[in-house]
Amino acid sequence: MASISSDRRRHSAPVVPLTTGTTRRSSGPPRLQLKKKVTLVNKFDTVLFGRDVEVKRGCILHDDKLILCGVDNYVYICNADGKRSNRISVQFTPSDIALFDEKRAVVSGEKGYQIIDIETLKAGPLVKPGGICTAVACTKDNIVVANDYCKLTYLTINGETVKSFNTTHSPLTMTGSQDGFIYWTTWDNDEVHYIDPMGTERFFFASPDLQDPVGVSVDKKGDVFVIGHKSNNVHKITHDGNTDKIVLKESNGLKLPSGMAISPKKSELMIINDKKSISIFRIQ
Repeated sequence: MASISSDRRRHSAPVVPLTTGTTRRSSGPPRLQLKKKVTLVNKFDTVLFGRDVEVKRGCILHDDKLILCGVDNYVYICNADGKRSNRISVQFTPSDIALFDEKRAVVSGEKGYQIIDIETLKAGPLVKPGGICTAVACTKDNIVVANDYCKLTYLTINGETVKSFNTTHSPLTMTGSQDGFIYWTTWDNDEVHYIDPMGTERFFFASPDLQDPVGVSVDKKGDVFVIGHKSNNVHKITHDGNTDKIVLKESNGLKLPSGMAISPKKSELMIINDKKSISIFRIQ
């Protein structure tokens, strides 16, 4: 399979048939609200890591540090203000990253994925689950990779394949919840889907106010946050799908965001703007 170009998200490839369940949300459109109370906690430019350094995706660690995927062959770990950064070499250009637990993160790229030891700042051996790896997410027990068109593969932390599922749309970005749900934005439309622990896929969310979603995260309450690259906003959708709040928008400084992440401990969101600027907001 040929590599999917990072700057060409739309395509016309055929949809893989899949029996889907009913939607998780109510039949009517979600109630749209605008959440106004936000506080900018930190902001810095990636030039702190070096000249011409750009980052695409990232996570907030349990100790409030950040781990970020460079568009080079490096992963960066730094304080929330961008200072005291460390650079970790990996065997590919990173495409996505997810936290497995407090001590380990998983970074994916076309060749496969590597485990990052957050304490020693070292990358483990390359794991090749087959296909071309793009998005990655973690649940309580498994690593989940999008490693082929319209396919998700579940693996143990030791790299052993547990199961795989076909999906109706190919995942662009993913996130996992502790109860085993995997949410993803799609390559070929502006929708968010999820797959439950039994392998049933369902449509979850779409809105005219969300354009080109390029990031998704789940907080500890199970609410889902989605960021739009072209709409320059962040939507918060309750776990039942009944309420949609725009919690951040262009007036908050969002500009062509490429990724986002939510803190595992606090009500804070990290936004990666135009691959060159990092902002952290506290959501009231």
